[in-house]
Amino acid sequence: MKATMADVAKAAGVSITAVSFALNGRKGISAETKRKIFETARSIGYARKENEVTRQVRRNRSKTILLLNGSRSPITRNIFPSTPYFSELLNAFDMKLSAMGYRFSVETLLVDDYFEANLQRTLRGTNANAVLLIATDMLEEDIRVVLRNEPNTVVLDACFDGLEANCIVMDNYLGGVLAARKAIQAGHREIGYLQSETRIYNFDQRKRGFLEALQQAGLSVAPHDFFSAEPSINTATGQLSVLLRSREHLPTFFFAENDYLAIALIRALHAQGIQVPGEVSVIGFDNIEAASITTPQLSTINVPKEKLAEFCVRQLSHILRSSNSVKIKHLIAVDLVERETVRAIRPR
Repeated sequence: MKATMADVAKAAGVSITAVSFALNGRKGISAETKRKIFETARSIGYARKENEVTRQVRRNRSKTILLLNGSRSPITRNIFPSTPYFSELLNAFDMKLSAMGYRFSVETLLVDDYFEANLQRTLRGTNANAVLLIATDMLEEDIRVVLRNEPNTVVLDACFDGLEANCIVMDNYLGGVLAARKAIQAGHREIGYLQSETRIYNFDQRKRGFLEALQQAGLSVAPHDFFSAEPSINTATGQLSVLLRSREHLPTFFFAENDYLAIALIRALHAQGIQVPGEVSVIGFDNIEAASITTPQLSTINVPKEKLAEFCVRQLSHILRSSNSVKIKHLIAVDLVERETVRAIRPR
């Protein structure tokens, strides 16, 4: 089987982004890391020499895709692509694109006063003729800037009603509904909500689905049972530990907006001597790899990352073949993965 960027990253012990930067001759990694990546790539039969890769990219423009992440804040800029969710998503893209003979370049741009100028510079530098836009932290007007500069764009992780574009997004609202239904089915009536201090489209949709499903069942989250923390395991664990120490009574169930928050909550609860799921049940969202190896194993909403990547690559291929392709908005269903962090109770 042909080696992929993910294979190089795993063998070299670096991120897939670092591999992309090295193979595409971009700044942002040290000379030592670049050397290690090229030695590893050659040893497993993946890449040519760096200057040959660059020439190939320029020579074969139609086979180069720019994976662009647009971020409105330095905090969310750091979320991509270092976190497990996006790392797993990039791995899926690598496999799908490699199978079709495509290579990709990864860039993150801050959405500020210089966004369009930096975007234009990036498009010239990568020499790509299609963009896969990771728009998790972008507004509708930000996406329009990208579309104006590169019509061959597929938008992932955001879908606005008034936007005429190819959009592929997970059904965040459904995920919130599934989490609420599980809480109700398990007999929980005192329900907490753990939200990210950094707000994005996906989180807002998950929250709306969860709260509306509770409302339909005659339930709600009490104002004092909304907890907030940064969507990072280490930072959130510290924040939540402080919050828990100030509480004499806790809900029996929490829905966390992503798995990092859920894992942080479990750690903070355990530090306070509170058992999961014995005393408090928890459901996360994303189904990152760590969800299945944490203790106890995390029940979570599964995002089919390979399906997301498959639909994105399929739509990219379609718009590259036809300039008159119809704009399509895909909503990818999610499902609940039940593991060990939810138990049925008798209502208090």
